[in-house]
Amino acid sequence: MAFMALGLAPVSWTGSAAQAADLAWDGYTSLRYDQRNASLPGGGTASDADAYGTLRLDMTQPEAQALEFHFMGTVRSDLDGGQNEFGYSPFEGSGDTGDRQTIGYLYEAHLDVNYLFRAMRQLRLGRQAGTRDETIYFDGLAADFALSRNLDTTIYVGRAVHFFEMKGEVEDDALAGIGVDYRPFRPTRLAFDYLATHDVRDPDTGDEELDDRQVSLRWWQRFGAKWRGYLRSRHLNEEPRDTTVSFVGYLADDELILNGSFFRQHQAQNELSIEFSNYFDVIGRSEPYDAYDLKLRWLISPHYGLDLGYYTRMLSADAEEGPFNRDFSRTFLIFDMTDRIVAGMTVTLVAERWEATTTSTDSTGFDVGYRFSSWGRWASVNAGTTYSLYKYDYYTEVGERTEVQTTYVKGKLPVGDSFTVNAGYEQEDGIETFTRLTAGAKYEF
Repeated sequence: MAFMALGLAPVSWTGSAAQAADLAWDGYTSLRYDQRNASLPGGGTASDADAYGTLRLDMTQPEAQALEFHFMGTVRSDLDGGQNEFGYSPFEGSGDTGDRQTIGYLYEAHLDVNYLFRAMRQLRLGRQAGTRDETIYFDGLAADFALSRNLDTTIYVGRAVHFFEMKGEVEDDALAGIGVDYRPFRPTRLAFDYLATHDVRDPDTGDEELDDRQVSLRWWQRFGAKWRGYLRSRHLNEEPRDTTVSFVGYLADDELILNGSFFRQHQAQNELSIEFSNYFDVIGRSEPYDAYDLKLRWLISPHYGLDLGYYTRMLSADAEEGPFNRDFSRTFLIFDMTDRIVAGMTVTLVAERWEATTTSTDSTGFDVGYRFSSWGRWASVNAGTTYSLYKYDYYTEVGERTEVQTTYVKGKLPVGDSFTVNAGYEQEDGIETFTRLTAGAKYEF
């Protein structure tokens, strides 16, 4: 029925017409209410209420497996109409980039044709998300090819989709790319990606047009049975953009797990195509920096665990520190205990040391969680408090918050085989005080 509505007769490349007509679908729909309130330093207050909806649908042919259809869309409604697009609001966020109270976002709506011919694994037509090295959305086509047993490639081209561009979507925005995966040996995988974008940033004048080109090289490696490594290097417009190195390994009969990563942003990042600078209109220029992240987890027993970690973010010598460009470190110790007080309960205790250019802070936090069975599925409730020297939420709120203590309680409860309700409350105490109440429901089919 869905394929007929699209004007496409059900077909099968490998089976009978009866098999092709056999469809299976699954997915979910969800609703969420979000109420936020703020007490501002001057004594004023602000509030905001929003509603969100999501629909996910995946249709396949279990027998023929020739065609698939995938859909994902969301809708957001500003219930009190307080978008404040051109004025100050502590709750201004990415959903306020348009002038409408209710906005819909279509993330996926694509028809997939599997094995149209032997070398082509899949052809995707319609709106789709990129599955390679960058988070991209576009209206167009993509195709996966199996060139040999160890060599695969993906090509894609289409009109770029920019959900949160301040000037709105532009029909002339475009992108194209190619990705290649090569497995020379069983423990080794290599990938090459090339992405070209064209972004008209000001459709009113057409003066500001950005053309960016990125090359990405990635390497995954297994070292024996217990160690994994990853390396990525990206070049943007023929200059080094960033380098990532990470590893994970198991020691002492798998009782110790060691993982770490290193990230370097080589150049200052100014305005680029949306695909490479999603939040430039919010955070502005991103200064070059190095980041090191190291964590050792000790599985003391089935009931006890201990984490010791260190993270540091260091700006380059000539970079200027400011909002969204911070120089700091965090040392932490986390202890968790499971199924000792009550079956299904986990208690987590956190101790931290924060070091920044002008401040040093010791903080503590905790989380108490309890899981139990409801209708054959897991229900849960969590309560706790955490500290953040710097806190960001690009999606729902614009700005940088400093020295924030967040206290929360949240839970979810399955009702029946397919229905789940959830709710949460949190309070952020910093320079301002923010409270947030959420309530929602999800139906899986």
